Amino acid sequence: MGEPISETVTDGNDTLTQGFQQGAYSIVSVSEVDAPDVNITVYPNPFVSTLNIKSDGNDPIRIEAIDLQGNVISDQSFENGQGQMDLGNLPEAIYLLRVYDNNGKQLKVFKIQKVE
Repeated sequence: MGEPISETVTDGNDTLTQGFQQGAYSIVSVSEVDAPDVNITVYPNPFVSTLNIKSDGNDPIRIEAIDLQGNVISDQSFENGQGQMDLGNLPEAIYLLRVYDNNGKQLKVFKIQKVE
């Protein structure tokens, strides 16, 4: 199964064979994600310390800030769909913001950049 790839090199005295077996992958299912009915804005981007979050609805939202290694570095809830996140203690880097509704459904993901 898969596609074997290998190569053999000989210099008269020594022989080297290297390669790999590419595994087979199966897609079991693909699910469609509904676009959220709410418009969410995060600014400024890039930011120095504070991010402003605004939603066009008044429903509660929860926001996770995640580093590129997948660690959740901040998790905050906003009861009226807007507020500020103070991330000034973070080093300069790219981070992700995941926005969830009150039921835990992911609404949107933002890529943000922290600068000094």
